[in-house]
Amino acid sequence: ALGCLEGWRISSDPASLLYDPLAEESPRYRQANIGIFALNIEAEHCQRPIVESRPYCVLPGDVVVPRIPPLHASLASESHPRHPIDGNCFLVRGMRPSDAAWLLALLNEKELEAWFVSRSGSQTLPRIGLRDLRSCPFPDPPEVILGWSTRLFDWVEHYTSNAIRLFSLQSEVSSHVSEWLSDQDEEEHRLYPGVFESAELLSDDSWLPKHVEVEYQQRELMKRGVIRLKDLTKNTAPVSPRLKHGDASTSRFITLKDVGSIYLPSLEPSLPETRRGRFFAMPVRHGEVPISSLVANPKIAYVDPSLTEEIRPIDHWLRFMFRETPGAWALTLTCPGIAAQLQRLATGSALQFTNTGRLMELCIPDIDRNLRERWQNRLDHLLADRRRLDDDWKGLRLEGRRMVASALNIPWGEMRERGLK
Repeated sequence: ALGCLEGWRISSDPASLLYDPLAEESPRYRQANIGIFALNIEAEHCQRPIVESRPYCVLPGDVVVPRIPPLHASLASESHPRHPIDGNCFLVRGMRPSDAAWLLALLNEKELEAWFVSRSGSQTLPRIGLRDLRSCPFPDPPEVILGWSTRLFDWVEHYTSNAIRLFSLQSEVSSHVSEWLSDQDEEEHRLYPGVFESAELLSDDSWLPKHVEVEYQQRELMKRGVIRLKDLTKNTAPVSPRLKHGDASTSRFITLKDVGSIYLPSLEPSLPETRRGRFFAMPVRHGEVPISSLVANPKIAYVDPSLTEEIRPIDHWLRFMFRETPGAWALTLTCPGIAAQLQRLATGSALQFTNTGRLMELCIPDIDRNLRERWQNRLDHLLADRRRLDDDWKGLRLEGRRMVASALNIPWGEMRERGLK
């Protein structure tokens, strides 16, 4: 039987027995962080643990499993900060490395997920039960698991270390940018009846209160020595025609949800996309910086020189080419102060999206070129390393799936046709 532990079950009600005041500030690993083989950490996970040394805090060699399908399983490595897991997750602890690796291979396949769902008492919201996880009749691992487990543990360690170093670089850039664009200095200039402002505030073409407020704040930023985005970029990427039905049967598409940080992932070819007319026919180019038009939740990507695949973005991406150090400027755009500006540049009644013309007025600190070149070199190195790790992941994933297919007596061709990633 597996040694399984439940996650941190807490309540926001101070009168509850499950209430813990540390929960409000403590980062946690949630179900959304459970990837295939590795925990996908976020910036908040890079800080020093507030809650540690409790049973539900991750330790090296732990396997993290979600309570709710889809079923994935991740390994905690030495590099993972010892934060607790959320109450919607389980920890499997105390296994030998080879057994932990075999459990990861099994739990990342649909065949095991179907078994757990069939045992669930709920059909509307099936859950993976702790008792079922402990009693699941897992097949014995093959002999080749020893070599595969060593490579898997090494890969998870390097993958996590790469993510932490990238977040560290972003934190360094953010600290530098905050000297010009601190949240404390960006106080809103409220306009309401009975308050009179100087005529300068109404110098813009639009007198809508939101537009007047944005124009005022942008002028205040210009007084601090910042420059506008239009002064840093070449002409935006040429207007590209959209894909048409009848183009290549499979392509690599990138949407907003595919990008979690500045890294543009190497995607597998997709099945024919029903919205092909929404995707650009021209693939992204090295040095390009796509910015999401959805500025209510802004996303910035950078096309690093190590990308070899042709990836076509959806037209929710606005595409820019910088004159120099595009990666450094992309890092700058991810800073919280810049994100607050991006949100203010939204247009329309819902104030969620923007356009290229509005983005060109974005204010950015004038950063020394030598510093930008150092950031650029570090970023290119980290993303090149990440792409090598992605290639290694594909090899590990393929080998793991072959072992599972053999152990479960499933023809490899049948398992492969199911299109699992």
